[in-house]
Amino acid sequence: MLEATPPKTVGYSIALIALTFLLGVGKMLHTNIEAGTFQADHIGQAISHCIGMAILIGLVSLLLRGIYRGSKLALCIFLIHQVIYILKIEANLARFHALNHQWERSLYLVQALLQVIAAILLVSPKSWRWFYPKASQA
Repeated sequence: MLEATPPKTVGYSIALIALTFLLGVGKMLHTNIEAGTFQADHIGQAISHCIGMAILIGLVSLLLRGIYRGSKLALCIFLIHQVIYILKIEANLARFHALNHQWERSLYLVQALLQVIAAILLVSPKSWRWFYPKASQA
């Protein structure tokens, strides 16, 4: 019989993914405010930015909902994203060293650490049973 709610490890993973996303959105908004994107003479940029953010928030929400409901597709998408991130570690390190402020570097490291923890929680045996209940009972 399937559980009604996911294990706590899945819930913690979802919370970590949401937190890293919110930190990224906050940094992006800060960067755009510094660049002057939301000024009256850049109204087109502001509108396109808001539309893009709405689409991004919708996609991440669908991913988190899929993970919560035990969707194998959502799990695969998240894990593939993590594998790609690891494979591009050299480019990511170059991007890290290009950051100007210490708070940006700290935020980047915190986000990376939280994403890795979320991935480890999702592949833990307790979480794995949420996504593959019959295979883990055999």
